[in-house]
Amino acid sequence: MEPDVGRSTPSTWRTSVVLPAPFGPMRAWISPETLSVPRSVDGLVMVLLGGVQTVTGPVWGAALFTWLEDSVSRDVAYWRAAIGAVVLLLVLVFPIGIAGAARKWLSR
Repeated sequence: MEPDVGRSTPSTWRTSVVLPAPFGPMRAWISPETLSVPRSVDGLVMVLLGGVQTVTGPVWGAALFTWLEDSVSRDVAYWRAAIGAVVLLLVLVFPIGIAGAARKWLSR
């Protein structure tokens, strides 16, 4: 049973920002490539694939997206377009995400 995500408090958000702060200096610098638009879109796609209304959904979405990116980019020249087509198909088949569809299927 997953916790109710809608009941997050502002202190939860503050904690998620403050606790990692001491570990920032461990990383010497952040490359501009890390903050590029395609990277930001990748994170959004991971969340959409896994499911927005679940806690574990983004983890499943990240695993699936990383696997797709790794396997498709080796063989296809326009791998971003191929991944886009696969993501579009998955979003149409699983509108509530992979984790949401799995939860619905398991609750039957």
